[in-house]
Amino acid sequence: MTRDNIDILEDLPPRYFCDFTTPVAAEKISSEVKYTEYVRWLADYLHQVELPLSESQRQWLLQKDQSPRGVIFSCSDSYGYAASLLDELSSSFTMEEDHSAWRSRMRLEWESFYPTHEDRKENPFDDWYDLPEDLFKRLHEEWRQELEMRQQWSHADIPFRSLLSWALRQIPDSETRLKQIDFYFQNFQEVSRK
Repeated sequence: MTRDNIDILEDLPPRYFCDFTTPVAAEKISSEVKYTEYVRWLADYLHQVELPLSESQRQWLLQKDQSPRGVIFSCSDSYGYAASLLDELSSSFTMEEDHSAWRSRMRLEWESFYPTHEDRKENPFDDWYDLPEDLFKRLHEEWRQELEMRQQWSHADIPFRSLLSWALRQIPDSETRLKQIDFYFQNFQEVSRK
């Protein structure tokens, strides 16, 4: 794994799947109207509800010491960049808490970079790094939670609702909250396409 990929995964705020509330929406309206209604509903909902933060999210907030807008940006930007890496990484996950999964993943990556024993001795790739085991385990646990809840949600805000709620409760103006949630989705979409 390249250092850039590890940096992207390390920057990803902790995901926490604790709220799956959605508005009741008519199925016959256009997707653009659905998006606008969902964003408006979500901006109001997350401002009004106080969702619990996971312990790792609390630690992340303390370490980052970010403004509400900074939290929204970090969640959307990091998640957008990490989306394809998370999909790729999930191929080495199992539902079991398998402590050998990290070692197996690293061995497979090492062998793909160094296909022959001669190559492995020469170390031709200076930009190959091991994914830290603690980060692998955190992402594995989040993946397990996500997989268990997948039938209940399909919105990109769900993994970060606690952090988004924390941020929006600190923004008094409803139009600003609406713009911030719209920014969250637009930025996530744009970055995840890169």
